[in-house]
Amino acid sequence: MLRELLPHLQVEDGATDLRYQINRRRRSRVLGGTAAINRLSSWSIATMNSLSLELPTLKVAQAEGETTIRLEMDLNTAPETTTAPLQRAAEVFRELVELSREISQKGDVP
Repeated sequence: MLRELLPHLQVEDGATDLRYQINRRRRSRVLGGTAAINRLSSWSIATMNSLSLELPTLKVAQAEGETTIRLEMDLNTAPETTTAPLQRAAEVFRELVELSREISQKGDVP
């Protein structure tokens, strides 16, 4: 699944831990002009293992590892972007939500 979300990233088979962060700016369709939106995404992958302890025998059983993907996003208007009028705040918010959905569904796309 990670290869589908991060097709540009080359990861060797057998890798157990990964952290990848990238900011891909995109022009705001709501604010127009040169207004840009920062789309910072941080991806990480880890394998988690669990143990269970049986009492009173103290028998230990280990479950098979589970691989997880974590995505953190920080979407915002770029610092040099002029402040949007308050009347457009809801539109800008909707644009940020749409871009967040795109990243979570399609992965790291320019």
